[in-house]
Amino acid sequence: MRSQCSFPDSVDHPAHYAAHYRHEVIELTSRFDFSSGNALKYVLRHQFKGRPAEDLEKARWYVCYLLTFPSAGRLISDSTARLADRFAADLRCFYLDLDSSDVVLEIAAAMRTEEIKERLAHLRVALDAIDRRIEEMESGDT
Repeated sequence: MRSQCSFPDSVDHPAHYAAHYRHEVIELTSRFDFSSGNALKYVLRHQFKGRPAEDLEKARWYVCYLLTFPSAGRLISDSTARLADRFAADLRCFYLDLDSSDVVLEIAAAMRTEEIKERLAHLRVALDAIDRRIEEMESGDT
């Protein structure tokens, strides 16, 4: 009989979330609302789960949702900026993925502000970065 909350590593620490960054993805995404956290999750795992274009399209969907309903997004924790910076640095340094790094930073910046115009501006930059990344993948320039 296993304990109530014990899981195999493939469930508790799946490689597409745990093995590629200095922190687990859930450490960042849990500090955001559902939509923002999901956008980040799909960006951060897109290179590692096996369907990169699909994951980026999912991230794009969540960013578009936030652009349509900008007051829906929010930070759960104020200590997010440094952690988002670490994930962005990992993307830049280890994977040379500047667009995904920009997405992480822009979503974090968008959710830190209460000003809707400023939030929308950050989300548009994030959306543009996702679109660039998708175009790179479609053209084979990854």
